[in-house]
Amino acid sequence: MIFPLTVVWEGDFFAQVIIAMPDSPTIGELADQYANWVVGVRLPARDGGYEIRNEAGELLDPAQNCEEAGLGYGDILRVKQLGNVVAA
Repeated sequence: MIFPLTVVWEGDFFAQVIIAMPDSPTIGELADQYANWVVGVRLPARDGGYEIRNEAGELLDPAQNCEEAGLGYGDILRVKQLGNVVAA
């Protein structure tokens, strides 16, 4: 079964609905995929990883899939890119 998730990237003015499957990909892979739409397009690249939280503010393990992380239909992922801004 597939389901929609809303991804909000900290500092971005735009939220995106993505389609996910419970058992794949991982939360980290979803963040990487969504980064292609944000980093270097609407926000500058940074030299750190990601901090990914659910809508309750709980930190999620990027190695977990959606089902393991307790995510379901219509949930919200909040992604914050860590590190310093990388000069273009």
